[in-house]
Amino acid sequence: MSQTVVLKVGMSCEGCVGAVKRVLSKMEGVEEFNVDIKEQKVTVKGNVQPEAVLQTVSRTGKRLSSGKMKHQKLQRQRWQKQKRQKQKRLK
Repeated sequence: MSQTVVLKVGMSCEGCVGAVKRVLSKMEGVEEFNVDIKEQKVTVKGNVQPEAVLQTVSRTGKRLSSGKMKHQKLQRQRWQKQKRQKQKRLK
């Protein structure tokens, strides 16, 4: 299912932009993307999961933020904690 993911990415130069473009161009499922240094924003469209986009862009070492991504990260952490607790009970 195609969706759009928007991230705030701290970029200070064209080298930063190039690094982000490089990792996104290699990412499976990406149909198109836009890297806007002025707005410090990366928009990715395609058959991608928001968390996967976050992980891919984070490999560049750039500072990332997204309210939606923070919410999803918290949900993932809660789910992982519940999973660990369930595994402990089964032992």
